[in-house]
Amino acid sequence: MPNYSTSFNPEWLDRYTWLRPDKNDKHMVHCTLCPSHFSVANRGENALSQHKETKLHKERESAAAKTVSIVDHFKKPPDEKNVARMEITSVYHMVDENHSFRSADCNSFLIKNVYGNNPKFTCSRTKAEAILKENTLAYLTKWLEWLSPIEKWGWVAMKLMPKWDEVEECVDDLIAKKFIDASKEKEIHAEYAHLKPFIEFSISKWKEENVSAQQRWLDVFAFLRTKDLPFNKFAILIEYAFTIPGANLVCERLFSLVTNYWTDKKSRLTIDTLKSWLQAKFNMTMTCEQFAE
Repeated sequence: MPNYSTSFNPEWLDRYTWLRPDKNDKHMVHCTLCPSHFSVANRGENALSQHKETKLHKERESAAAKTVSIVDHFKKPPDEKNVARMEITSVYHMVDENHSFRSADCNSFLIKNVYGNNPKFTCSRTKAEAILKENTLAYLTKWLEWLSPIEKWGWVAMKLMPKWDEVEECVDDLIAKKFIDASKEKEIHAEYAHLKPFIEFSISKWKEENVSAQQRWLDVFAFLRTKDLPFNKFAILIEYAFTIPGANLVCERLFSLVTNYWTDKKSRLTIDTLKSWLQAKFNMTMTCEQFAE
């Protein structure tokens, strides 16, 4: 029997406002809220319904309902919002296409005087940098709130001696997720008291020898085992932390982006502007058409 695959259906846009087609693959779609790419080839519209019910999508949908439009960051009357939208989209296009901020001077002149799109359009280099740093990034930070639950687990890397307050916050998190029973918190605190002296004694040596976080915890649990001290409840925290995905691919991509963008010709590019450019470039995956909407 022939194998049929579902392609993107434009009618879906009426029912799923967050949906966008993939420009390169008719079987793939893009969620502007998450953002994420997924296939509709096998399940068709059922794939959209299933994605809509995911926890991350529901959280983003709720956040979007509370988020003010990026244009509203500009304190302008309603009749000037279209100009603001053009200016913001122009800056996003510069970031997306790796254009220099110096090109904004020429671009602003062309839009205003040659193309005649809008005589009020003014977005030269200085203003373009301000829009990126003060407006676009302010909007972007609302989409990075999902990182907060992960950041609390930083103590597991053991760059410093973990404090009980830091551990307790994660214990409460796992209790809320029902990974740990609330009655076990006292036992976890007792196990923390057992491992604390060994960590304090060993942490300097670990730093000198550049021991990985995984090996540090193996050393801790091996020591407790030799002393016949319990650690099973505390180990649940460590096991959970190490299931959080981590890789250096993100760092490598950042270095690659900086190398390709920060050329000798961009001699006036400041570190502050470069940081803002990287944040927008790395986190905003929409096309210019999607961004303008």
